[in-house]
Amino acid sequence: MAKRKKDDEYRTFQDEWTEEFAFVERAGSAVCLICNDKITSLKRSNVKRHFDTRHATFASKYPAGDSRKKACQELLSRVQASQQQLRVWTRQGDYNSASFAGSLAIVRNGKPFTDGEYAKTFMLDVANELFDDLPNKDKIIKRIQDMPLSARTVHDRTIVMANKVEETQVKDINAAPFFSLALDESTD
Repeated sequence: MAKRKKDDEYRTFQDEWTEEFAFVERAGSAVCLICNDKITSLKRSNVKRHFDTRHATFASKYPAGDSRKKACQELLSRVQASQQQLRVWTRQGDYNSASFAGSLAIVRNGKPFTDGEYAKTFMLDVANELFDDLPNKDKIIKRIQDMPLSARTVHDRTIVMANKVEETQVKDINAAPFFSLALDESTD
């Protein structure tokens, strides 16, 4: 039995799907702009089925034509704006994670929040001496200077970490089929 010949263009993302079904191509898959679902099989019938079954209200609100094209362009611009913001957050992510690590060290050792500035000054002094022979010394020092460790920042990071711990504990307790409490009657 002969194998069915597949047309290469039949299995690739078609640009008109963006305006017709509110889909874009991302990493070799079709991604819905409305619900962010991913369809890995790049076939028109799969994209159309998703749009018709899940987004019938969108289809009726914006019939095929200029109104749907405009709505899809608006959705696309929102996605692109959020991706741009994500890139900014990713760049700041290294500084934030370092700030959380510094805040955690301060809190674990029972130090006041104001020690964040002292720790930053300490790291800058050590970095000047330790990385003196490295070609990227200025970049390292700049990153330490840009790391937020003010008393207010350490305070805010501590609250975020405490809330995350509480949220995790509540989730674990709710997921447990059983749990027990041990109570101690003490007067001290």
